Amino acid sequence: MQELMRIDILVCPEHGEAVTGFLGLKLSCGWEEIERPDGSVLFRVHLESPLLAEQFITELKACFPEVEIEQAQVEAKDWTFAWREFFTPVPIRNRFVVAAPWMEEARQADKGGVTALIIDPRMAFGTGHHASTALCLEAVADLAERGGLCPGKRFLDLGTGSGILAIACAKLDMTGVACDIDPLAVENALYNREVNQVDGAVDIRLGSLDSVAGETFDCILANILAGPLMDMAPGIIRCLKPGAHLILSGILTTQAERVEAAFTAHGLPAAGHSRKDEWSALIW
Repeated sequence: MQELMRIDILVCPEHGEAVTGFLGLKLSCGWEEIERPDGSVLFRVHLESPLLAEQFITELKACFPEVEIEQAQVEAKDWTFAWREFFTPVPIRNRFVVAAPWMEEARQADKGGVTALIIDPRMAFGTGHHASTALCLEAVADLAERGGLCPGKRFLDLGTGSGILAIACAKLDMTGVACDIDPLAVENALYNREVNQVDGAVDIRLGSLDSVAGETFDCILANILAGPLMDMAPGIIRCLKPGAHLILSGILTTQAERVEAAFTAHGLPAAGHSRKDEWSALIW
């Protein structure tokens, strides 16, 4: 019987929202959240891969050194398939619907004017359920409606995760690069690229901005975290063609002005803001 890695994360109340945001960006699966009588919060995460669990814990400790973490191995039982019952399709405007391969929406792909993005979440972030991904897809749909994203344009999906944003662009007859520093994400993106039959349109690479040195793009999408986005601002701007579009997400609304300032400091004008729940996307 396959075993899962169970990770218990105990945090004080003031860090609960920040840890929730971290989990939303780092996990394709859900997690259990238990409020304790003393006000602390226990987050319980189950992961299939010991390597992914080790990477996850390392990143968690780097961001939140004060949290208490306990690990254990537990029997998987039928968990890997039972969660599918709660995985629902995600409509994006009237342009896209995100569906898993086993859903009817995937079998009815690209009918009625709605384009299906078929995503098997596996171990990478990006199913459309998280607000930050939905904001990016809505921005893509809106720009496509206005003619800003169209056939022949070239895109960069920075931190591609499941590959969902790159696949959306490819289904608008654009071509480009999707990159991620996580080998598991690259593996997932390669699988989803094949399922969506956009192999020739999306070049998937292991790495970050270093993997596209010297290249420029008509649109850059980056659904990451506020800190890395601010650090990469100069490099991202160097990759923009004149008049290019830039879509940034993975940003808590409380962080949006600081992220925007990091980019306007390097010459970009003020961004458009789109919000969903406590998350924001910046759009140029």
